[in-house]
Amino acid sequence: MERDLVLDRAQAERRLANEAEAGATAGRLRAALGAGFADAWVRGVESGTLTAATTDAGDVPATEAQGAVVRHSLADLDAAKSRLDRAAQCNDTFPCPARPRALRVPLDIYSPSPISRCHESCSRGNERRADNTSAL
Repeated sequence: MERDLVLDRAQAERRLANEAEAGATAGRLRAALGAGFADAWVRGVESGTLTAATTDAGDVPATEAQGAVVRHSLADLDAAKSRLDRAAQCNDTFPCPARPRALRVPLDIYSPSPISRCHESCSRGNERRADNTSAL
């Protein structure tokens, strides 16, 4: 953690403790909210903030009572979705993107199998080995 997340020892210890506590809290929320529980995650360098998502606005007080943060209401999320939908509409400045199912991509098949292609490239000095199937 010190190397990968650039944390000193004290920060790493706090992060581990916070993540353990957040996991327990998320488990209690899942049990309490049932089908209304959507997800929970931690934020911050030391994972000090637990954020929880619920599908029922009535669950917000119980979620916050467990110490989790509920950042956006359903109305906020609906408004954000509407803004994204409007931004994605086609117009003269931004034409509609191509539909992937309508695209055709010609393929030239020149080798009967991936192993054969690997043998061919290996014989030309490519570093991949024929017995290393994870490299295919």
